Amino acid sequence: MILSEESVEYKGYATAPSTAPVRVGYSFSGWDKEFNLITANLEVTALFEANDYSVTVHPNNGLQPYDIYATYDSRIDLQTPSYAGYHFVGWYTDATYQNEWDISKDVFTTAKDGQLHLYAYWLKIHTVDFLDDKLLLQEYRSVIDGNVVEDIPAFSELEGKNGGWYERLTSGVIASEPFNFEDP
Repeated sequence: MILSEESVEYKGYATAPSTAPVRVGYSFSGWDKEFNLITANLEVTALFEANDYSVTVHPNNGLQPYDIYATYDSRIDLQTPSYAGYHFVGWYTDATYQNEWDISKDVFTTAKDGQLHLYAYWLKIHTVDFLDDKLLLQEYRSVIDGNVVEDIPAFSELEGKNGGWYERLTSGVIASEPFNFEDP
């Protein structure tokens, strides 16, 4: 986009446009060359520096939200957080986890009211213990909430039961029906 054109005398001085150029997310920082002592046709280009914006990170892992700064038109560098007993799913731009933010490719180009919020989304990790007929731990598996247990170990028949793994109820009693691993 041409902001202005001007004819000047040989070894004359050109005049900068009266209004500084504007670019969303950037601040005007000057011109790429001097425009004095002109001896030939000259094209001068506006230079811009990307603005930094505050981004509020909501780790949702017991820690308080905190602010970081992100440069416009750049990726946001966030470390994968940790939360004991939970699986990190990803970052989202809303607290209802509808709009995922992919830190490997999404670039910061817009923010509601000039402020971006990133929310960590977690799923609980459950531990499934495989107990023998004496309620002794034989093996265990970790499974993310909403998923089925995979790689179920072979079982030994429990006394008085048809073969299968049985759930130990809160009372310590073994359930009467084998556990259904296909239903999360």
